[in-house]
Amino acid sequence: MALSMPQEEANAAARILIVEDEGIIAENIASRLLKNGYRVAGIAESSEEALASIPDSKPDLVLMDIHIKGALDGIETTRKLRELFDIPVIYLTAHSDSQTVDRAKTTGGFGFLTKPIDHRTLATTIEMATHKHRADREVRDQRAWMATVLGAMADGMIVIDRERKIQFLNGSAEALTGWLNADARNLDVSVVLPLLDVASGASANEFLSPAAHPGPPRPMPSGMTTGRRSGERFPIEGDIAPSVDGERIVGSVITFRDATFRQTRENETRQQHKMEAVGRLAAGVAHDFNNLLFIMLGYTDEMLRTARGSDVLALNEIMKAGNNAAKITQQLLQFSRNEPVDKRDVDLNRVIRDTEELFRRLGGPSIKWTFRLDADLGAVRGNDGQLKQILMNLVGNARDAMPDGGEITIAAANLDVPRGDGKQSFVALRITDTGNGMTAQTAEHLFEPFFTTKAPGSGTGLGLSIVHSIVADLGGSIQVDSEVGRGTTFTISIPRVEGSLTVGGATARDGSEPATVLLAEDQDGIRHLLRDYLLTAGYVVLLAENGQQAIRIAKDHAGPIDLLITDMMMPGASGVEVARALAAQWPAIKIVFISGYARDLVHGIERVPDGARFLPKPFTKGELLKNVSDLLALGKSLSMKAS
Repeated sequence: MALSMPQEEANAAARILIVEDEGIIAENIASRLLKNGYRVAGIAESSEEALASIPDSKPDLVLMDIHIKGALDGIETTRKLRELFDIPVIYLTAHSDSQTVDRAKTTGGFGFLTKPIDHRTLATTIEMATHKHRADREVRDQRAWMATVLGAMADGMIVIDRERKIQFLNGSAEALTGWLNADARNLDVSVVLPLLDVASGASANEFLSPAAHPGPPRPMPSGMTTGRRSGERFPIEGDIAPSVDGERIVGSVITFRDATFRQTRENETRQQHKMEAVGRLAAGVAHDFNNLLFIMLGYTDEMLRTARGSDVLALNEIMKAGNNAAKITQQLLQFSRNEPVDKRDVDLNRVIRDTEELFRRLGGPSIKWTFRLDADLGAVRGNDGQLKQILMNLVGNARDAMPDGGEITIAAANLDVPRGDGKQSFVALRITDTGNGMTAQTAEHLFEPFFTTKAPGSGTGLGLSIVHSIVADLGGSIQVDSEVGRGTTFTISIPRVEGSLTVGGATARDGSEPATVLLAEDQDGIRHLLRDYLLTAGYVVLLAENGQQAIRIAKDHAGPIDLLITDMMMPGASGVEVARALAAQWPAIKIVFISGYARDLVHGIERVPDGARFLPKPFTKGELLKNVSDLLALGKSLSMKAS
């Protein structure tokens, strides 16, 4: 049967190096070693010779005289040897005074032999030393292996003794607590792992005490937090297992982890399930309630046709209450997302500008407004109605948070978020108020259905739930930052659509593709009205707020531009300058100039290109669309007149 490595080492004759500067004594020791079955690896007379010979002689043990030749005595030579090599040393000495023995102990010697040396004592001491060294090495190897295993654990581990004193922290425990293993040794475990019950705020450190009797691991109670060395607290979960020697409890092994991520995911999942359940309930309730309302309102309307006197007042109040109930029902349907929504590429800046006047009427004279809109804002995939509902709900809440007036800031900007090796692009909408703000506890429940901080009768508690539902439907996220007395900021991030923003319909350039129209107008109201005219006629529309933006859009646009509609007088670049720039890029482009001035008063009118149309404001939708369709039907190119 083959021997294991420890057995082979135990049965092999040990190689012994003798370090002795008295030649006769050294030869005598060598002779006795050979008679006892050992092998002599060599004889060295000085510290230098001993240290130099070890790499070649590879001894299993060294017999070291304390008083030898060389720069170092035997004790210091042993100290150096133990630093460089893992070899046991037995001291030889003719003097065993306590001072010398104390010095020798500090070097980790494995025994003492007093001259003259008895051969039986020599063999016994060598066997004891080699056995002890082998056992020590096995313990070190096991400890190194155990430290590697424990260090690789994702969970933190703390080993404590029966008195709650820390004996070991693994690497994960060091990272979680901020304490190093060396610093934590022999501290009470509550210093490194201070437990608090979140519900009561009371200390729970008694739970860390070792159990009185052996048993299975005990899970930590839920709702516990602990602290890092820096003072920061975090939720904790884990187990405490008894450490047993036979039937005797000698301590505990505590395994633990930071529960923040798991609890966050659980809360998000729980909230998602709650919202889905309420959504299904809301859809069912709204459907049945709408049927009841239809009957109630229908008969009320019929009764109003013939009612007289006080009955009219009562019926009008019923009708008013019914209409309010119908609005709430509509909110429920929107919250449940039970109604299909058509989505397209939407310019959020346009939606904000379209709703700006309504914002101002909603806020009243005591609200100051600030708009910070990125001129190069990307498009989002959504629906005008959805985005306006988000805006109106958040602006309404901001106004209600400032009963004595304040400032509301609406900002829209592009946002790139790192994701792995790349990035994800969003359009970020931020609505900030300078109002009352809210506590963290209130913010936690903000998007729950029917939760409201308003007085009874002042709100249904569905507004923000609907906002949350719409944002989720758009594939986005919503974040709230608030502090009591410091105002609130809602940040909504919606995925950005790649490529240029184009919106439009189906009027064909050649019977198969929609024609593309670039509309340049610096007056918001007119630009939005003309855009709607063109969209309803089926054109693809590119919008520019001024001449310079029109030139830039044309330069960056990947496809052809069939027609330009431009105001003659705009900041930055006039309509004629825009037309000349685009004609250089697209020689076949058709042009419609518009102006609030009479034709003969428009500066630069003499330099308009041949074939271009001029429409003085105001003009009708029919007039605009007829000029556009007539120009697109022309097959000839237009050329600019010489300046």
